Amino acid sequence: MFTNNYGFIVDYLSEIMKQLRREDYTQDFKKYFVLSDSITTRDKDSITKTFSGLIKVMYPDGEYSEIEAKEIMDFAIENRKRVKIQLIKMDETFEHVDFSYTSKATGETYTVNTLESIEYGFNEDLQVKHMHSEDPVSDSVNISSETTPVRQVILKEGNTEIRDNQEGISYENLFGDYFVGAKEILIVDPFIRMPHQFRNLMELIKVILTKKEIGEEITIHVVTGVDEDYRYESDSHFTEIGESISPLGVYFSYEINNGIHDRSIEIDDKWKILLGRGLDMFQKPLGRYDIAEIYPEIRKCRECNITYIKK
Repeated sequence: MFTNNYGFIVDYLSEIMKQLRREDYTQDFKKYFVLSDSITTRDKDSITKTFSGLIKVMYPDGEYSEIEAKEIMDFAIENRKRVKIQLIKMDETFEHVDFSYTSKATGETYTVNTLESIEYGFNEDLQVKHMHSEDPVSDSVNISSETTPVRQVILKEGNTEIRDNQEGISYENLFGDYFVGAKEILIVDPFIRMPHQFRNLMELIKVILTKKEIGEEITIHVVTGVDEDYRYESDSHFTEIGESISPLGVYFSYEINNGIHDRSIEIDDKWKILLGRGLDMFQKPLGRYDIAEIYPEIRKCRECNITYIKK
């Protein structure tokens, strides 16, 4: 580490780290959580030592909240679970383990999954959380064509957690089925002003158009905010969007409201989808010709939550 100001020399920092080795925080997680009984002693030792080491580095004063402790616990369990999955592959005598823990305050149980299991769908008998909750069916849509058999899509209320760096996410697989048969769509996102944010909007509109029957007419209304420096440019972009999709049977309109903060998509009077980060849920592309720009499933995401609510 370098600085142009006053700082600690490396010898001083290394002495701090040496002293911290004497501190033991392996049992401190018990203030907030209870680990699953199925976790073996060896697995538990690995988890608690990782937890202790990160606490020393991130919160050396020992002061941290349950939310902060949960972040570290999730990381520690995910790393140990990844090791255990590989051990099971190499030696079938290793037993499958329920890598979960329970909050003492709320009684809620958290199951930790590796990013690989979420992206690629394998479970190794270690349950992978489904994209939506397993609540009773909230709605259903029949999708059919002349060349494909009838497919019934089950629309459910629930929450989708998107992990940092997760791939395999697109507007199509997040929202596509909810747009089938839609007549009026309201998109609320306070940050649609930069070029990549307008590209995100166009990508979402493309998904909506693929779900629209030929000859149908739909309405799309966008509510966003904008700084005065970008106002003229934003008006121009929205006008171009409206003109480009009007021949396709879409009535497009927009509204500038700098007082909004929440992000959501409302579909007719049936569904409201809450967007944790709005449409801007993807990480910055690597360059102008990054293939991820036109291949959304390989883009890396930023951490956020999507909540589906039946109105």
